[in-house]
Amino acid sequence: MKSSKIAFGVLALAITFAACQNVEFKKSSSGIPYKIFSSKKGDSVRVGSIVKYNVIQKTKDTVLFSSYTNKTPFYVEVKPQTEKPAYANIRATVEGLLLNSKEGDSLYLVQSADSLIKQNPDITFYKKGQQVITTIKVEKVYKNGDEANADALKEQAVGYEQNEKEMLDRFKKDTAAQNSLQRDSKIIEDYLKAHNINAEKDKWGFYIEKLAPGEGPEPKFGQFANVSYKGMHLSGEVFDQGVYPVQVGLAQVVKGFGEAVSQLSKGEKVRVYIPSILGYGPSGNPPKIGPNEVLIFELQTLDISDKQPAPQTQPQQQPNGNPQQK
Repeated sequence: MKSSKIAFGVLALAITFAACQNVEFKKSSSGIPYKIFSSKKGDSVRVGSIVKYNVIQKTKDTVLFSSYTNKTPFYVEVKPQTEKPAYANIRATVEGLLLNSKEGDSLYLVQSADSLIKQNPDITFYKKGQQVITTIKVEKVYKNGDEANADALKEQAVGYEQNEKEMLDRFKKDTAAQNSLQRDSKIIEDYLKAHNINAEKDKWGFYIEKLAPGEGPEPKFGQFANVSYKGMHLSGEVFDQGVYPVQVGLAQVVKGFGEAVSQLSKGEKVRVYIPSILGYGPSGNPPKIGPNEVLIFELQTLDISDKQPAPQTQPQQQPNGNPQQK
């Protein structure tokens, strides 16, 4: 699937360039030959504009990078260049050339692999004699940051969903991870049975015990779920508690915690039993969390909002020096 998306992007650009062979090369301030293929429509790029663009970089037959495939278009606020970019700094060169373009335009830049290798002898992905071709498509020109941020969040959501599916597939095929999960699942299921607890197993392998219903939809990617949480050992001893705003899909939290929060509507309260592979893993988080330790988190979503709420309670536990790493 990925290779076909790359091929489509390259083909579309190739058709554009084949139809515009009369466009002459110019040289950027960094010395890179380039062409701009005009769309003859769309907003012009000005200083202060925020530009969304996609990139394909390739040699003769090899695609080195494609933002189409990665679903990661670039967003940049255009500023006047105060320094001449280096020949090898293709991104700075592109951002300088954007001031000569408008929405819908395509840029075509050609670098010599020999020159790039000469400047950086450690480069191994280019071969002498090659040309490195970078093609840029100016997708959208925004006049303010709010519009650009909203679009970027949509793009991230699409990429997030794809990455989640791929990550779950890799997780299920990872023998070591599945062995760890199987071991901890036995511990959790024995605990649930001993305490007569009814909990549902999630696709990732953690268990959710419903305590109180919520109302409304679950949070969307990029929204903030303001969560009251209490982290416990299986003994019931509390190692951390507080209120923390979790940005769904973007927060740096352990997998089991983040996945559980993403499934809670406003007001919903649950108790989550997290296998160590979805928590702190074999390293644990000394001194409070041991290696390969199964954990319990009691969670309740207080509110769901588009903007980050003001902090209420600072977490007691700060794993790895980062309070977000629950």
